[in-house]
Amino acid sequence: MVKEVQRLHGHKLKKILLKLNRSDASQSFQQCHSRDDLATLEDSLSNPQTHLHLINSLTSVGGDNIGASVRLMAGRLISSTLAVSCNWIGKHGKIGLKSSFPRIINVLRTKKLHNGSTDDIVDMVLKKWLKNMPAVVARSSTSSTQPADE
Repeated sequence: MVKEVQRLHGHKLKKILLKLNRSDASQSFQQCHSRDDLATLEDSLSNPQTHLHLINSLTSVGGDNIGASVRLMAGRLISSTLAVSCNWIGKHGKIGLKSSFPRIINVLRTKKLHNGSTDDIVDMVLKKWLKNMPAVVARSSTSSTQPADE
């Protein structure tokens, strides 16, 4: 029991230290709010140093499992309002992430970011994240417009 508690505390401490050590790295990347922002990020990732810098900044995002970490990283890179305009392959006039922004997808697939994951698992999580984003945005807009209970 004591060893389990120590392991959990050690894991939490490691995450905190990673966040502190990489806080300046994550500051240099802005969340994308438009297709142009995504295109700019995609172009910048052709530079290997920028690619590695983004991966290193995303390692501090955390998440209890692969799904949670992928969703958190995607949310760090893509605003929720932009995500509503996207889907995986670009159907129905939406922005197709897989075909239009392969470097961004490859960053999210990086094994360094999620131990034990595969490209298929990351892709499945991203597809579901994109699919659910309209409902998430709708929920957040209705909760912010409802009057507070007194």
